[in-house]
Order: sequence, then C-alpha cells, then structure tokens
Amino acid sequence: MKNRSNVGYKAARIFLAAGAAVLFFTGCKGKPTAVDIMKEAVKNTNKAESFSGKMVLDAGIDMKESGMSLGLDMNMDMDIEAVKKTGACHLKGGVKTGLADMQVNMEVFNVPGEDESGFITYMNVADTWTKAKSVEMDEEKNIAALMNLESYIKNGSRLELEKDTRKEEGGEVYVIKTSAGGSGFGSAGAILGRLFGNSGDGFDLKDVKMNVTFKIYKETMLPESVSMSLTGSEGAGLVIPVPGNALNEVSLKNISFLLSFKEFDTVGEIRVPEEALGAQADPTGIMSGLEEKVPGEEEPEEEEMPELQKDSEGNYILTDWENKKKIAIPAREGMEVDQYSTNTNITFYKDGNQPYSASYSLETLYEKEDEEFYAGFKESAKEMYETIDGYSDIEYHKKKEIKSGDRTIKYVSLSYTYEDSLYENEVYAWTVIDDGSLLACDIQEHSEKKGHYAIDEEVISELFDGIKY
Repeated sequence: MKNRSNVGYKAARIFLAAGAAVLFFTGCKGKPTAVDIMKEAVKNTNKAESFSGKMVLDAGIDMKESGMSLGLDMNMDMDIEAVKKTGACHLKGGVKTGLADMQVNMEVFNVPGEDESGFITYMNVADTWTKAKSVEMDEEKNIAALMNLESYIKNGSRLELEKDTRKEEGGEVYVIKTSAGGSGFGSAGAILGRLFGNSGDGFDLKDVKMNVTFKIYKETMLPESVSMSLTGSEGAGLVIPVPGNALNEVSLKNISFLLSFKEFDTVGEIRVPEEALGAQADPTGIMSGLEEKVPGEEEPEEEEMPELQKDSEGNYILTDWENKKKIAIPAREGMEVDQYSTNTNITFYKDGNQPYSASYSLETLYEKEDEEFYAGFKESAKEMYETIDGYSDIEYHKKKEIKSGDRTIKYVSLSYTYEDSLYENEVYAWTVIDDGSLLACDIQEHSEKKGHYAIDEEVISELFDGIKY
C-alpha cells in the first residue's frame, strides 16, 4: 500500500509473513518441494518495502579497437540498501579492475528528483562528489527490483532442490537451482553498464541462459542470497552496446552476480549527505550514461517489459506456479494493482483512511485435509505471537462460511496489537475450485485505531465477485 510509512509496522508485517511461513512448513507432511519453498519466499519478499545487503559483480570483458584487443576483468563489491516504493538506493564499496590492479572506493546515491520527473545520481570517487540527472528509470531497472525473486526465474524453468540443507552464517538454508533468461539479469546489467560505461542500458543479456542459485532460510522463508553466473562459450562474443565510445567492439567473456540479503524493512529513507547535495555536475564523463537525452539526439528503442496477462475482457489472469491452471480476476473496484504483482500472485491495494491489500494465489490441494492445513496457517501464527514480547490483544477467529454468488467462501482471521501502536487485521479467505486447487485471498489491513477495521463479510464477498474459474 502506498501510504505505509511506519517502519515498525513494515518490519512487523514481514516478520509476520516470515514467522507464519516457518509454521506453515513445520506443519507440512514430508519435505517441502522447491516450488513450495520458492512460493513462500516470493510472497514474503514481495511484502517487504526495502532491503539491505551486499552486491558483488564480476565481469570479464574483451575490448577491440583498430585491430588491437585488450582483456579486462572488473569486480564490484558494494554494500547496498534500497527502497521499493521510491526506487531510491545507496551503494558503498569498492570497484577493482584488472588493469594495473587498480582499486577505487566508490559511493553512490540514486534518489528521485524534486519534481519526480527523473532521478538524481550522486557519486563519490576519490573523495570527490559529482551528480547527474537521469531520465526516469524503468521500474524493472531500479535496484529495488532486484529483490523480486521471480524476475530471476525463466518461464517454464525447472526448480531443483538440493537434497540436504546448508549452514550459512545466518542459519540453515534450502538451496534451489534453476536457469534464467538474461532478462532476469537486466537490473544488475544496467547497474554495471551505468557505472563502467557510457551505456544507459547496460548489458543486453536477454538471449543468454544463466545458472541461478537461491538460498532460502529454513526458519524464516526469506532469501539469504541469489547468485547468477555465465561463463565460457555461452558468453563469448556477446557484444555490449557502448554508444558514443570509440571502441570498435566490447564483448563479454564471463559474468557473475551475487546479491546477499541482510535485512528487510529496516531502511526507512535514503538520505543524501549534505556534502553530496552541493556537488557539481559530473565533469569527467564517468556518469555520462546517466544523463538526460540531448535535444535532437535519437532516442534508443526501449525494450518492452512483460506485463500481467489479461484476457480479452481486461480481467487479470491468475495462474498456479506450474502454469497449468488459470482463472480470470476482474479489477477490484476502488483498488489498484500493486506494481510488483505477478501472474502467480496478484495483489490489489486500497489507500485512504482504511487501507488494505488483497493478494490472490492458486494453491494445490494434494489431499482433502490440505484445505484445513491452509486454514490453520493463521492459528499457528497466533500461537507464535503469544510467545513474543510486544504482541498483545491477539485474537484468532475460527473458520466461517459465507456465500458469493454460487460459491462458498471460507475464511479465518487474526488481529493483534504490536508495541501499543500497530493495529493489524489479517483475513485468509478461500474457495475450493475443484478437486485439485484452491483460490486463496490473503487480506492485510492496517488501522490507525484499535479495532477499527474495514474488512467484514461484505468486503470478503466482494473480493470474490466476478471471478471466472
């Protein structure tokens, strides 16, 4: 929801999702599948409004000019923090090149301009701040988009779960491997291109296959890291566009990317330091790929980013994770679609005095009791909160049934107070579509006053109106 600004509230929300996921899987019969784990990790991560961590990029590049060639290895190792809503980010660390083994310390702030027509990028290299104004960046190329786990998964790719978990510094993790199209690497490629060349678009890897590894914490069902790699002949000869550069050809030999997540929802706002705000416009050309288009200059054709699937009537298509089952969900009256929705998890939100969100997903029923298993999700969360300091007025309401057209809708709800200032109401509603699937709607509501909630049976019924199964 757009107007969520209380950092404590956001942190509690992601903690709720993570903690509930723990109970979800500990109550599951047998070992969870790779799809189960990724589904929960995507849901939990999508609820986060910010993240902090570390980003490491390694690239091997061949450069040719007038018959001469030069190989160059580059490494970027940066601490990173980003806010999803604004696209603002902060990076700090080192950049190293194989040429003379040179190490350069660097700090970058990328924040929206005052008129919100673009971004201002402030860069500190060798204790000198410079700034440049950019055109508005595509949402998929904002650094915050890197925490969208689904962007790394190629459509139709098989997820493979390692037999045994691994031990990482933060705890035990599941390890899931898959392959991805290069378009999932677009954000990282754009970052590298903007920092090391004159190309505003960065590397074009859309036709390249990547090896991807996800590490997901077993306890919280949040990601520990995402890593991608491209090596050997797969990358050989891949030409990197470098407009305005005198080089005849720049090609990619290898590239690897690691994004380690440290914390979610702890970054309230990206603040640019005073010494950076007074910086001069970039005089060196190192940030020339970020600057606005020169009047009269031909604008490069933009790559069309994938959108949510819709049917001929404009309804949103919701699919299961295996893309076997599809249903049509009409736009919800008075609500907007969250920009980070996917066709496996479509979220609508409503702003105003009584804000709430509703996230739709299709779940698979492997056994008859699985329906009750999903219903027990909130009850298990209640038991957990009762053991944690800061939670009070915890109320769980058992399953009830209502009608929406000819459909029976079932729901459970959980409400609580956190730190005497956060009032949260959660409703998990569902209907069984057939013997093999369940349509779920996870509703999250935040109120400024205790007990003043907007979600009632009428609202729940409306959220299932018009859905075509």
